[in-house]
Amino acid sequence: MKKIGLVKSLGIFSLVLLGLNGVGCKAVELGFEKTKFKSVLIRGSAPTPRVAGNSLEGIRASQTQGYRHIEVDFHISKDDVLVTAHDDPTRGCGKVSQKNAAELQSCALSNKTHMTSLSKVLSLDFDTVMLDLKTAKNATFERTVDAAILAIKKAKADDRVIVFVYGTQDRIIEKLRKASIPFGYKGYPKTKTRQLFYDAAAKMKAQYICVKASGVAVDDVAPLLAAGISIVGWEDSKQARVEHVRALKKVGMSGLISSEPSLFLD
Repeated sequence: MKKIGLVKSLGIFSLVLLGLNGVGCKAVELGFEKTKFKSVLIRGSAPTPRVAGNSLEGIRASQTQGYRHIEVDFHISKDDVLVTAHDDPTRGCGKVSQKNAAELQSCALSNKTHMTSLSKVLSLDFDTVMLDLKTAKNATFERTVDAAILAIKKAKADDRVIVFVYGTQDRIIEKLRKASIPFGYKGYPKTKTRQLFYDAAAKMKAQYICVKASGVAVDDVAPLLAAGISIVGWEDSKQARVEHVRALKKVGMSGLISSEPSLFLD
């Protein structure tokens, strides 16, 4: 493997000039990035009729409604189980990190739905499950990654998951690489810091990045793909720049996470 030595002044094109095709561990053959652009349901939120995401009811409804690709947020419980939640504390069930998974899953959230575990999500029939691990703090981040690997391996789901992380600690990221689990770097870079974000993704040998699609320049896509990094965008559909997303799709963006997949059909 060639040593990564990104020169900041070269910008994103330095990735290509350094010949980093296939950065990191060999990608698992996911149908996701090997075929056409995919529309991904944010938080597993069933759209028609709408059922709140990050919940057992919403994710099951998404499956019933025929959606094949979902993104779900996870926090880690007191007893080291990943459960579906965007925030900690949650509305209705309190602080995830201070309760055991069984207690959390039996509690009704404020919208009358229920959390579920990563293991349960992986037992359902989806082609792709994207995990958004909602922490970057050292101790919690490592516990979260360990719990994700354990659940994925137990479910034999290596070929249908993508794990998105916010942390860049190499010792912890190495666990995902050694487990041969596809992973990506997620963040919210501003225009001025976008290059630094791309460089960090390359340095950690991420196979994906996940960023707001409207913040990605069309000219960024080809160099990232040449460097072995696929792009999964996300958008708040109420504010989605549909034409910009379509332009990104045309030049090779792999997928778009959205609550309105009909705007970005395959």
